[in-house]
Amino acid sequence: MTFRAPFIAAMIAIIPTQSAIADVSRQDFVEALFDAFNAHDVETLKTFYSEDAVVYSPESCEPTIGREAIGEGYSQMFQQIPDVHDALEVAVTDGNKTAVIFTASSKIPGAEFELPISAFLTIEDGLIVEDRAFFDTDMEMTCGR
Repeated sequence: MTFRAPFIAAMIAIIPTQSAIADVSRQDFVEALFDAFNAHDVETLKTFYSEDAVVYSPESCEPTIGREAIGEGYSQMFQQIPDVHDALEVAVTDGNKTAVIFTASSKIPGAEFELPISAFLTIEDGLIVEDRAFFDTDMEMTCGR
């Protein structure tokens, strides 16, 4: 059985409150996100998106809209790929925009992958309002099931 590269778009930005962004650098902001993602902490991940955040991913024709839907996307991904891990390579900030380059990976036997991803975030009032991810949608992986 094969499946397309996992839904990995909505995975940037972990700050516990709207005012917290003023107390940390954007680099700390991004690193905290990756820590929460790699811990598979969906509840924490959800709190860092605005209530009406929009996530765009090459895997879907329609954007994912809203904190709860984004959280559901994380939940599904972590169920499908229980060892998914993101390694941050680059984070660059200009105003309220942050660009990141990272590699998502899994070592599940028969379904191993490394997927380079670029994401562009818009952060307002300490919360992500838009997340646009770009990755190779033709990458096929074998599930081993």
